[in-house]
Amino acid sequence: MVRAMCPKLIVSTESIPARYALEQLLGPLDLTWAFSNHWDDGWGSPSAAIIYGIDKVFPERMPYLLIRDCGFLDSEFLTGEPPSQVMSFRGLSVLCASGRREEKLEAGLVVSVDIVATTFLKLSFHLEATVAQKDQHGRTRPYDNTGLGSTDVPIVDCCRSWLVEWLGRIGVRASQRDLWDGQPFAAFISHDIDVQRMYRRRIPPIVDMARGLMSRDLKGSLLMAVSWMQSQCLRRDPFDSLVCFSPYARKHGGRETYFMLLGPDTMSGPIDVPLLMYDSRKVRANGHEVAWHASYAGMEDSAVMKSEHERFRSAVGTRFPGVRFHYLRCRMPDTLAELEGKVHYDASCGFAEREGFRAGTCFAFQPYSPSLGRKLNVVEIPLLVMDVTLISDTYRGLTTEEALNRIADVIKTVARFGGVFSLLWHNINMLSKDHRLLYNRIIELLLEQDAAFLSGDEIARRWLTGRIGMSN
Repeated sequence: MVRAMCPKLIVSTESIPARYALEQLLGPLDLTWAFSNHWDDGWGSPSAAIIYGIDKVFPERMPYLLIRDCGFLDSEFLTGEPPSQVMSFRGLSVLCASGRREEKLEAGLVVSVDIVATTFLKLSFHLEATVAQKDQHGRTRPYDNTGLGSTDVPIVDCCRSWLVEWLGRIGVRASQRDLWDGQPFAAFISHDIDVQRMYRRRIPPIVDMARGLMSRDLKGSLLMAVSWMQSQCLRRDPFDSLVCFSPYARKHGGRETYFMLLGPDTMSGPIDVPLLMYDSRKVRANGHEVAWHASYAGMEDSAVMKSEHERFRSAVGTRFPGVRFHYLRCRMPDTLAELEGKVHYDASCGFAEREGFRAGTCFAFQPYSPSLGRKLNVVEIPLLVMDVTLISDTYRGLTTEEALNRIADVIKTVARFGGVFSLLWHNINMLSKDHRLLYNRIIELLLEQDAAFLSGDEIARRWLTGRIGMSN
């Protein structure tokens, strides 16, 4: 779809990775643009040109933005080495070519800040493949938090904001499209249902309580005992997903996403398939989305993942569900390449040890596979905050106040760029009053910021169908 009132841009480059990166940068902007190395190819009269990595002469007085190529996409990317052209620009680490950072010429602007290579580096996960370490679960660990690996700043979104600024300096007014129906940003609230019910039998959890007492967790053991007594008196299980989250969902009135675990290897005991089918019907009847929570073993065994996907489709009735991997065990982007044609989107792209922007963005995107040489037909919705990352002693171990402050910082950043605040909160972390109060305060913060509460499927579809700017 081409909007006649939008500025028209020619985007000129011969590099396939560069085309991918520019497409991701330009996607959320209210512009009409096309890849072409000719200023007039029957498309009409363009307003300006973006040139990357080639020497191109455009008609006299035609405004242009020339982004110098730092050479990363041609050399070090091919050898699998980490980049060496990292420099500081406005206090942030980015890839840079030689020359002045910004140079205004008569008809155009030349910049040596290589936002194209920087974007490709993050969205292809190249840096993780070359420098990052793995934890005991085979997951990528946070790396280089003061440089290109920083999770505190969405560097790709910063690159997009610089692009908007530079286009303005050559007379092209660009702004972000209305992605969220007039609201400033989206909230993707999701729940991993790792344990279906806390109490399946009428006997008290004596063994679990005894383990808690032996480890001197008196508070946890008492909480378990009280929860069990409440479940028997009220006939309501505290891990029942809708019991956990419905009051908060009614408060914001939007849709949430429930990732349901099927197995076979769940790390949490056997799954009751009839109960899974019953819960999925309840979730949908309440207007929410049911998605696939792929098992712990799926990352390492394609046969297990394929079988599990087929069984989930059969049980739940979703042909192309969204997916999030148990324990976030997903090799980016290789595992996603195996899921093309099976899932609509993935929501596993986050660090278990650290909140923030693993992929350098708070927008949905389609990852690039270096091994296949193309972008994948799977939308990635980056995970920004997970409950256990902040409140578990295994990871950050923050107090309730510290966790809320950190979450507020992430929400503020997302609101600034107009992206998606993605939160994962497990049903098993709704037992504690402190945890429920923290979750409730997060919902209130999002309501105060006028977020649009959307399911993962809604966000992915808006990304795939709403990129109006690309005309070819």
